[in-house]
Amino acid sequence: KLHGADLFAAVVTLLEGPHIMTVAGPIEATSAGMALAHEHVLVDFIGADQAGLGRYDRDKVFEQVRPHLSRAHELGARLFVECTPAFLGRDVQLLRRLGDVTDLHILTNTGLYGARNGKFHPPYLAGETA
Repeated sequence: KLHGADLFAAVVTLLEGPHIMTVAGPIEATSAGMALAHEHVLVDFIGADQAGLGRYDRDKVFEQVRPHLSRAHELGARLFVECTPAFLGRDVQLLRRLGDVTDLHILTNTGLYGARNGKFHPPYLAGETA
């Protein structure tokens, strides 16, 4: 049984040609379709020291956002590029759930937000190098 990186490597080797990693797993780049290129489902500017899942109700956000993403799909969008970084409200489980019910491929990032003198940086980042 494969797990983690081994499972990812096995899935990627089955794809032919370039691929895109979405919150639901890799897709062939040619199936991405029309994209909404810089979007935000949820953004919380409270700061890294207070950000987290307890600051919002995931089900309420889902119910508020789902109709808008469904409408985007109806209008032809197939890829939704969600740009909210960690410690600013990125919630991959919420994004996956939204993608499942709207038939949108949702791509997110793995980055951090660098503005406001590190307000959105987690404590571990202070000891990291570029």
